Amino acid sequence: VARRLYTLLLWIALPVVMIRLGLRALRSPGYRGRIRERFGGGTADDRHCDLWIHAVSVGEVNAATPLVQRLLEEKKHLDIVITTMTPTGARQVVDTFGNDVRHRFAPYDYPFAVKQFINQFSPRLLILMETEIWPNMIRSCQEKGIPVVMANVRLSARSARGYRFVLPLVRAGLNNVSLFATQSEADRKNLLSLGVDASRTHRTGSMKFEIRMPASVNEVAQAVRRDWSPNRPVIVAGSTHDGEESLLLRIFQTLLHDFPDLLLVIAPRHPERFDTAVRLSSRAGLVVN
Repeated sequence: VARRLYTLLLWIALPVVMIRLGLRALRSPGYRGRIRERFGGGTADDRHCDLWIHAVSVGEVNAATPLVQRLLEEKKHLDIVITTMTPTGARQVVDTFGNDVRHRFAPYDYPFAVKQFINQFSPRLLILMETEIWPNMIRSCQEKGIPVVMANVRLSARSARGYRFVLPLVRAGLNNVSLFATQSEADRKNLLSLGVDASRTHRTGSMKFEIRMPASVNEVAQAVRRDWSPNRPVIVAGSTHDGEESLLLRIFQTLLHDFPDLLLVIAPRHPERFDTAVRLSSRAGLVVN
């Protein structure tokens, strides 16, 4: 019943979904193409696959990278499809794996879209990165006999409390997941508080610690630090969101009175917001490099 009500609300919200997608397409060219994929539409390349990995955006793709690399090393002919929701996630898949995997935009959680995607690819296993609870996606896999695994699960106590307001819907999804690999014991306990059976949960740690950093990354970092001067104070604001940069810039300008050589490095969570951060900094009268 909860899933049917959820699906009904999705249909009611469809005009809003389309308007939001249109607005995003106006702001970011990456949202303009391949819209059919978001509703289950396919291409000539949509042959069956062995493994489907869903990673929402760049962070989740990065977390999945060690797993995908290990699988491709051990099973060179493994056919993997990775879906993302964002164009930046799509670009990260291509930049990281090239032609070793296929990328598609994930279908929105409408039953017809998810079922069409599953019928096209017929994956043998679905891995959801972190805490992606899509009731219709999970249920459609269950109906087709496709096991679902949640990997690198992160679930705070606050998020778990929030899920309790829609617990029947959340449980409908979680009950069809075969295995949960959590980042920490706290994440595992928060899953248990939602009614997940302990036998299906395992604490495996964060997969991001398994990422192999190229030696060139350290070399570039050291060169940048030398350019900044080893003794120069630096503030790094990582993974910022809308509204946070303005606050950071005001604080930074205040700190400049006492630390005139202070440097602020801003790294927005979503790359499409880089231009916004540059614009805000310029308006504040700061030199931007």
